[in-house]
Amino acid sequence: MSNEFSIVVRDRAARARRAPALWLWLALPALLAGGCGTSTTDPAPRPVTAHLVGSSGRTVTWTTDQPTRGAVRYGFVSGQPDRLAYPAAAGGADRSYTTAHSVPLLSVPEAGATVYLQFADATADGRLYVAAEETLAFGPLPAVAPCLAFTTFDVQFGDAHLLRLPTAGATVAIDGGNPYEGANGEAAPRHVMRWLDDRGITRLDVALATHMHADHVGGLLNGSGGDGQGLLASYEIGVYLDVAAVTGNAYNQIAVRNLMASKSVPVLVIAPGMDQATAPAALGWDPLVDVMVLNAGAQAEWAGGDLNNDSVVLKVSYGDVDLITGGDCLVAGEERILSLYRGALDNVEYFKSSHHGRANANSQAYLQAIAPRVAVIPVAFVAYNEGPDQGALDTAQTLGRLAALRADVFRFDAAEPLARPQDNRTFWHTTFVTDGASYEIRIEPSAWGL
Repeated sequence: MSNEFSIVVRDRAARARRAPALWLWLALPALLAGGCGTSTTDPAPRPVTAHLVGSSGRTVTWTTDQPTRGAVRYGFVSGQPDRLAYPAAAGGADRSYTTAHSVPLLSVPEAGATVYLQFADATADGRLYVAAEETLAFGPLPAVAPCLAFTTFDVQFGDAHLLRLPTAGATVAIDGGNPYEGANGEAAPRHVMRWLDDRGITRLDVALATHMHADHVGGLLNGSGGDGQGLLASYEIGVYLDVAAVTGNAYNQIAVRNLMASKSVPVLVIAPGMDQATAPAALGWDPLVDVMVLNAGAQAEWAGGDLNNDSVVLKVSYGDVDLITGGDCLVAGEERILSLYRGALDNVEYFKSSHHGRANANSQAYLQAIAPRVAVIPVAFVAYNEGPDQGALDTAQTLGRLAALRADVFRFDAAEPLARPQDNRTFWHTTFVTDGASYEIRIEPSAWGL
């Protein structure tokens, strides 16, 4: 055992608190065991036990008494984990079921920092066991490699994302939410701007709208209810990425182009199949990061189809870690991506779900090809005009498919792998962070409703 830390076991007899939905999910195998056609004499599966082995630098190691796929929930306040750290992606370590586990904690700030952690071990049949909280005081810490961070903002019903690149921290804004959506008098784009302002971000090196629906492009153009300045007018913009053609009325596309012309911002057109090598001016964002366009703009094969299928879909790769993000691409768009780029989709670490997790996207074939380890659904059910029940129904199919793939799923309204349920006051921004080898998810309150 390393001598670089001290351990205090905190209430080993108490189990970690979990969201009610997660308790039900964990209890489901036991409930089903007594159902029709199942023998009630079958022994219950053995619970997993975990044993802390030690730490070296930033890396924590532990063992389990049976094969599991392990991660570490941690934070800096007891009982409030806000990070979930995964093993290295290389060789499938983050997906392997084993009894020996090793996970680096990327955001421990300094030597001597007190970290409260819990081992989260999942068995191959989908059971999740979260160990009692333990406390570590870390010794000397090696520097973290430059990190890539992808933040998905809670903008109620809509999309807004910010990608921060590793080499020089350049920023890529993808969508801006809906200026007609808001809470406590604050519209979605202003909500995003406040987050940017709090972090001293005054320039967006790259900006793009995945497609021309108001809940994606609206916040780039407008600030509040269609009036005021959106993100494109409020910040210095390096370059704007556009598509050659859109389905239906091009009013919003023309408005964006006119705004960029008024600011003398270059507008570059991207198309499916482009990458940083073939289109360096548009996609050469960082020498350490590969970017590939999987979908962008109206395509001939769905002439007169749904504008959602215009959505820009990007694969971004840093080292061994990949993420896929796009707007509202539906099944037709997903099928086109599969026909052209299936080989580029295998075993992606992070997936931003299509069309808010709804059932007319996120097809089984598409999700199986991507096989995400982590998925994010940017929606709060209360934001649906149809009401929370309809929102839950709309995403049930996607949640089921992701559960079958053993993906960890985060939503605006619940961070279930961290047992942080929405409490009718707090929703969550979700940030995917990677050093190109391992990765973690960080959540933070969106502050709407507080």
